[in-house]
Amino acid sequence: GPVTNLGTGTGAALTVNPGIVGLVYFQSSFSANSGIQSPGAGSNLRFNCDITLADANVGTTLAGTVQFDGLNFSGYDGLVFGAVILSGSAVSVNSNNSSISVGGTINGPQNLSLTAGSGSVQIAAPVGNLSTIGSFTITSTSTVQIATGANVFTNGVVAVTANGGLSLGGSITTSNDSVTLNADTVLTSGISIDTGSTGANISVTGDIEGQTSTTQALTLNAGSTGTISVTGGIGANTPLSAVTIVNSNGATLGTSDADSIAAATTTIQYSQAASTVKFNGALLTSSLSALSGPYILHLAGNGSEIGVTTLLNTSQAIFGEASTDILLFLSPLTVTVPSSVELFGEIRTQSSTVTLGDFNTPVNLRTVNSVVDTTN
Repeated sequence: GPVTNLGTGTGAALTVNPGIVGLVYFQSSFSANSGIQSPGAGSNLRFNCDITLADANVGTTLAGTVQFDGLNFSGYDGLVFGAVILSGSAVSVNSNNSSISVGGTINGPQNLSLTAGSGSVQIAAPVGNLSTIGSFTITSTSTVQIATGANVFTNGVVAVTANGGLSLGGSITTSNDSVTLNADTVLTSGISIDTGSTGANISVTGDIEGQTSTTQALTLNAGSTGTISVTGGIGANTPLSAVTIVNSNGATLGTSDADSIAAATTTIQYSQAASTVKFNGALLTSSLSALSGPYILHLAGNGSEIGVTTLLNTSQAIFGEASTDILLFLSPLTVTVPSSVELFGEIRTQSSTVTLGDFNTPVNLRTVNSVVDTTN
């Protein structure tokens, strides 16, 4: 039956000794005046109903395997879990402004929500790697860490809010469901965000930085229907090794010139017909490759410095957005495959040739100060 009002509020309300390795199964609701301590790595606990733990002087540590059968878990003073199994229905965990740490894998076909308030969240191991979970939501006004190698696989949306910043070392893969990161993000490893072949939106509100200069790579795939949006810079302070867009129904990187996109290589593999891949921030890259596809490429960032450039997209190639925009190309520039060249600002090179347009690619000067200058 239900467990209520367990413990005095001093010390753990319940301790499962490390020597107990069989299943400890709570089939009804559980409430206590402090946390639960099960420090044994071989422990095996299962909770079938809601868990409510009061604020006292001891948090909760469930170091082994814990199975949640569709419930709400509320605790204080820090929540530490080993491996987590999700079953039955959606699982919600609230640490009431204290930390949440999951040291083992998370598996099972249910939705998981982690709410830490002002506490931090740490995910140390893969999520959904053995049994894909449903949606995955993390909310913290502090920091969130998804460790290197802690790849996330879901059959639902992924939404992470981390006001104090997100440390991301695992790739995120969904089954045509959106990914939303509301955080300034630091990549601790090369990662991909993939919302499937049909796809869904990828949205990052904030900056994305590398951990070590030109070491981490970012790959984004929003499929055939999803869009990609990054409001801040990418690698502006710590450049990435590569930025790759696999597919999208349009992508917008940066909001203003100051939101630099800095990477050793930048590649657009494909984007859908009539969609636009737009770099609002200054693009700082040694290599830009826009591979064949019926999309518009728009280099809008004033102060862009671009090395070897290959433009094979078959819709428009747009340079600049205002007459004051300057784009410097560090190698010869040839633009003859796109359907047209739209020149708003100024294209500059350092004594390298510029070839704009041919009999199939008209050049349209969009401002009175549209300039090509090869004398820099």
